[in-house]
Amino acid sequence: MDVDQLDGYIMTDSVPSHWENRCFSIIEIIITLAIIGIIATATVPMIKKLTWNANRANGASNMRQITLAYVLLLSEKNISPATEAASIVSNAQPGQITDHIYAAILTKHRNDLSPKIFAWKSDKMVKTFVRTNKFPSTILSKQTGQMADNFSNLPLSVHFFEVDPDVFNRRMSPSLVPVVCSRGLAIEPDGTFKLDPETGVFGDTGAFLGFLDGHVEWCDTADLATLNRH
Repeated sequence: MDVDQLDGYIMTDSVPSHWENRCFSIIEIIITLAIIGIIATATVPMIKKLTWNANRANGASNMRQITLAYVLLLSEKNISPATEAASIVSNAQPGQITDHIYAAILTKHRNDLSPKIFAWKSDKMVKTFVRTNKFPSTILSKQTGQMADNFSNLPLSVHFFEVDPDVFNRRMSPSLVPVVCSRGLAIEPDGTFKLDPETGVFGDTGAFLGFLDGHVEWCDTADLATLNRH
């Protein structure tokens, strides 16, 4: 068949006339939105879980560094934060040491500790602070050796416990003596742990605890109940 014979078979308009200026029907749009909704429903919880796991892993890493710094300060230099506080803040007295002073004391003896170790990006209170304030670049002022002003206003993601290691070592094993925790966990006057979901870094899911022997544990509500029975 030559070219002349093919003329009758060649379509002059490749798009059928009933397809011209065609719009999506309402049913097609509804089906498309439904599919998108199903996909979002399946993936959003997965993304949230992955993000939460990543934040918890980051918190565990930071807590290990803090706990190790605390234990080394007590063991190698034989210095307790209570006796060291005056060199950081002149009017600080034992029993009145804030979490910021603890952080400054540890930093004084460990130059590799930075503000991000004590204030975690996943912490909602830290996020709120950073929106309107500059995140501090240092904990101690190089000029005075005392706590930097912009660090003292930063919400910390950790809370330190007043610990006299000599007293606690006579009472119980160091593996049961907490020295630091993620914010939101407190020791009640009766010695039990209580979780505050409103201020806690991880809400009501649990908290990290760093102990006098250097190990770090993740404690959910069930774990805390077990600790409270000891």
